[in-house]
Amino acid sequence: MGSKYSLGACFIIIGLAFMLYSPNIAEEWTDYIKYPEDGTFYYYDYMSRSIVITLIGFSVQLTGILVILFSYFSKRSRR
Repeated sequence: MGSKYSLGACFIIIGLAFMLYSPNIAEEWTDYIKYPEDGTFYYYDYMSRSIVITLIGFSVQLTGILVILFSYFSKRSRR
């Protein structure tokens, strides 16, 4: 397995971890901030942070897939 395949696989695993643990990361990130009493701002802030972390994970995963595809097709075209 080539180094670019390993790099792509690492990106895919990191992206999946971000997507799976985004609610936990967002909750830990949001708990440090003091919010007003009603809690609606906390909920919206938590949801927006969770969505942003999920999108980051998706883009990292997509980057890993593209790295694997480009390295596969570049090796194939050299033959």
